[in-house]
Amino acid sequence: MSESLKQEVERAIGDNFVNWYNKEQGSSFVFERLGDDPPDLVYQAGKQVLPIEVTTAYYGSEDAKMRWKTARRDPSASDRWSGLNPEQSLVANVTDQISKKCVGKHDPGTVLVVGLYPALTTRNDFEKLKSEISIPQTVPFAQIYAGGNFPSGSGSAGGYFYFRLK
Repeated sequence: MSESLKQEVERAIGDNFVNWYNKEQGSSFVFERLGDDPPDLVYQAGKQVLPIEVTTAYYGSEDAKMRWKTARRDPSASDRWSGLNPEQSLVANVTDQISKKCVGKHDPGTVLVVGLYPALTTRNDFEKLKSEISIPQTVPFAQIYAGGNFPSGSGSAGGYFYFRLK
């Protein structure tokens, strides 16, 4: 994966999260710069700084391959994938990505954002699943969120939403 594509994806996830976060918190953070990795991104509102570390979680390896091949405009990219227990796989992958990111040091106040591509999982479904996500005992992040652009479903509004996990 090219570094610029990785940065583009991280920036898109960060911008979507910060737009949602600003609405929820009544804040006005804007992109300041790429971080020193970690963090991946730095947003600012006046003198207030919001460092963000980004990771992504998928329904499984086939979902991840499909999405990254599509992002690279690879002609061999599939437009669909299949898997068993996709929501349980997503929960396991979110847990795994959080565990991996909790190793190492991070700037004080850094927020971990787990970007999701929840094509099959509505916001209401994920809200029920989030209690199954395991958070390590030692967490170097001020907060952890997981979310993305959820599809609409019966009784569940679609659109960008993030769940605070810590």
